This record gives sequence, C-alpha cells and structure tokens, in this order.
Amino acid sequence: MYGLEAKRIVSSRIFIFLMLILFAYYAYVNVNYIKQVHKGIENKKENAETINSYIAEMNFNVTDIESANDLIIKMKTEKNEMVNHYIESGEDMYSIPGKYTESVFEDWNMQEGVISNLERIYVEYPRLMKKTVLHAAQLINDDSQSDYSVRENKKIVEKYNTVREFSPIDNSLSSEWYDFYGIYKYFYIIAAFSFLLLSADVFCSENSRRLEGMVYTAKNGRGKLFATKASVLVLLAFLLTLFLTAVDIGLADYFMGSKLIHEPLQVNDSFMSSPFNLSFIQYIILNNVLRFTVLLFVISLAAAVSQLSRKVFVSAVIDCVIMLIIAAIFIYASGYMAGDGMEIGVTSPEFDMKKYELLTKIRAFLPICLINPREYFENLDYINIFGFPISRLVSCLSVTLLLTFLFTIFAFVRYGSVLKFLPKKEI
Repeated sequence: MYGLEAKRIVSSRIFIFLMLILFAYYAYVNVNYIKQVHKGIENKKENAETINSYIAEMNFNVTDIESANDLIIKMKTEKNEMVNHYIESGEDMYSIPGKYTESVFEDWNMQEGVISNLERIYVEYPRLMKKTVLHAAQLINDDSQSDYSVRENKKIVEKYNTVREFSPIDNSLSSEWYDFYGIYKYFYIIAAFSFLLLSADVFCSENSRRLEGMVYTAKNGRGKLFATKASVLVLLAFLLTLFLTAVDIGLADYFMGSKLIHEPLQVNDSFMSSPFNLSFIQYIILNNVLRFTVLLFVISLAAAVSQLSRKVFVSAVIDCVIMLIIAAIFIYASGYMAGDGMEIGVTSPEFDMKKYELLTKIRAFLPICLINPREYFENLDYINIFGFPISRLVSCLSVTLLLTFLFTIFAFVRYGSVLKFLPKKEI
C-alpha cells in the first residue's frame, strides 16, 4: 500500500505542479542573487586570502585576552611606524607597491581592518561576555531582585560563561552569507503553502474518487490508509528539507569558504550576543530542522481540516485562509524595520515599536515564526512564563509539536468514520 500511495502522490498533477513552482522560485532566488553579487564575492575571496596570509605571518596564536591584546598592540605599533616612516620621508603611499596589495596605502588600510576585527573577536568579545556574566552574578545576589530576575540572570551566567575558540582568519564573508541567507523567508512560506495544498488533495482524494465506502469499511483500512498518506507526506517533506539543507551548506561554502563555515556564529556581528555554541554549518542544519517541523505542522493541519470537509477544494480554501491569516500576521510583524537598506534610496531604517512588540509576542507560540528562526539565535531570547525564563525558541517549538500531535490525533480519530458508509437499517 505504501509504494502505491507514494507513486500516486508523486505522479499526481498537483504534486508535479507545486514542486515545479517551488523549485523554479528557489532557483530564481538563488541564481538572481548570486549573479548580482558574484563579482563582489570573488573579489572579497581574493582579499580574504591576502588577509589570511598577513595574519599567518603575524603568528596570531593567543590563549587569553591579555596575550591577544599585547599582540594587537604590537600590530598597531608596527602599522603606525610604517605610516610615520612614509610621512616623514615624504613618499607617496599611493604609488609605492605594497607587500600584500597594489600600494602601501592599501596595505595600511587592510591592516587597519584586520586589526580592528581581531580586536573585536579576541579582546572586545571576551570582555563583553565577562562583563555580562559578572553583572548577572551581582544581580543574582541582589536581594531586591524578583524571583524571575534571579532565574533569568542564572540563565545568563549559564549561557555566557563559556570559552569559544576562534580561528585567526578573515570573517568578512560571513556578512555576505548573512545577507543572502535572509532572503529565504518567503520561499519557505511558499513551501508551507505548497505542502498545505498537496496535503489537502491527498487526504481528500478518496472522496473525490468516491472510494470512501470501499476503503474505510475494509478491515484496518482506515488506520493503514491514514498512516500511509501521512508517512508519505512526511517523507516528502523530509527529502525536501534534506535537499535544501545540502544546497544551503553548499552555498554557505561558496560564500564563506570551507574554513569559515566551521567557525562559531559569534564571528559575525549579528550573532555577537548569541548564547548558542554553534558553527555556521550547525546553524544551517538546525534552521532547516525547525523549518521541517513547520511542514509537519502544515501536514497535520491539512489532515485535520480535511475531516471537517472531505472535498478537496473546500479543504484547500479553509487551509489557505488559516495559513494566510497566520502568514499575514508574521509578515506584518516582521516588517518592524521599515527600510532595511535593500530598497533603492533607503539609507535610514525606521523602527516600528508596535510591530516589534507584536513579533516578540508571537515568536513564542506561532509555528510559522520557525520559518525564519534567525532572531531566536541572535540574542538571549527568553519569555516570562509563570515566573520562569523560557526560551522563545523552545516555547514556539513546543507549541508547534503539540499542535501537530493534536491535529494528527484528531484527523486519525475522525478519518473516514465507518458508520458514515454503513447502510441504514430499515425500520
């Protein structure tokens, strides 16, 4: 039964149509973006090789903040001495070939950026974490603090009191990948709608072909058929997630290189306050696992709705209305930064506090928020639930899995009630 059902679903017109649209959009988004930034990425990769050569020559092997700070001071001194030498001699820094670049001035400019970045990672970041932990520890011992504040600060100490190992390599390309990875939000919304429509068709197919009576009155027919349909859809969602994860990792390797994708997230400015011990490649995998749970939720929602109306069109309309409302709330709240620099002529983003507060609330329970889980990882993101600090990510994931379970149970219990198809007794 499983093989036949899988073959029927995969060969159905709606599956082929939806997957063609989905993959066409996915290919368009990726190819269009990469075409725009390819030249710049290749130039930055060349610059990264030059920067890594410079760092290697400096033998930047440090074990603590003090040794890192001493080496950075030495690098600053050498850089300043080089500049002063050319200023005193009156030589033109722009016309003299540099050791690493085309001119001495470009060498100096490169060194300025490298030193600033190394200082941020090896000195400023550890000091910020230490300061954060010490401040939280003081609040824990402060009798004037509420129970929730004490519990929250214990979480801060637990999450930030750790040592992260960074490699002395250029990490500027992580910003390019960060911008690219943010364009996927709408693609996964389309993916969710695709599985919603596909699931509506799958769970209502017997009704459309007038086979309900024959299938559901067979011994164990109802349970086997529902389990088969659900498992095939879950497998398809898993395979899609697996494919997208492989592509995402490949694209991350293209943008950042094989070394940088294994670095901690904290090398990127946007993740500086992240409490998670994740590399970029682990982050990508975890992101797609969370998106997979959204697809599971969508499949279970369609299964449940299909038991309220066994007609494909009616079920699909109800499913889409529910998801459109959820997606509209999410998209509206996600626009709290009006003008994020992506639009032509926009230079100063405008912060919308009402939208931000709404997003902060819904991210704790609205399943679709897991489609774009970036903000869960950028900061210590906790919500007060009965006086206890609970991660919004854990809260939203728990709600998503709970709803998925409840919808699945409801759909299974009501799936093709046998009594509906039995002949009425004559009086």
